[in-house]
Amino acid sequence: MVLLPMAVANAQDQNPNSSQPPAQVVDPVRGDPPAPYNAEHDTHERARIRHERERVEAEYKQAQVDCYQRFAVNACLREARRARRVENDRLRAQEIALDDAKRAAEVQSRKQALEERQAEKARQDAAREQEEAARARNRSPSRGNAPAPSGR
Repeated sequence: MVLLPMAVANAQDQNPNSSQPPAQVVDPVRGDPPAPYNAEHDTHERARIRHERERVEAEYKQAQVDCYQRFAVNACLREARRARRVENDRLRAQEIALDDAKRAAEVQSRKQALEERQAEKARQDAAREQEEAARARNRSPSRGNAPAPSGR
C-alpha cells in the first residue's frame, strides 16, 4: 500500500509511450539548475501534479477506511499519513522546480528588455551627439573666409 504511489509515479515517469516528456525536477539536495522554461510544459506539469495530488488524497482516504478495519488503527493511520506526506513533499519539490524555471525565465526576459532599452538609449544619445556636432560645425564661422578687421 505504501509503495504503490511511488511505484505508480515511477512507472509514469519511465513510460516510453507517454505523450508528454518526463518531468525534469530540480533536486533540492544537489541543487541542479532548473530546466529551461516552456509555458506549455509548465501547464501540463502543473495539471499532472494537481491530478497526482488528488490521487494521493484519494489513496489516503481509502487507507484511513482500511485502517479502521484493523486492530492497530493508530499505527496504520500514522503510516498512511507518512506515505501521504512523502508523496506531497515529492510533488511540492516538482512545483518548486517549475516555479524556479518560470522565475528564471521572467528574470531573463526582464534583463533582455532592459538591455534592449539601454542599447536603444545609447543609439539615440550617439545620434543626438552627432546632430549637435554637425550643428556646431555649421554655426561656427570659418577663420579663413572671414574679412580682416579694419584698423582705421
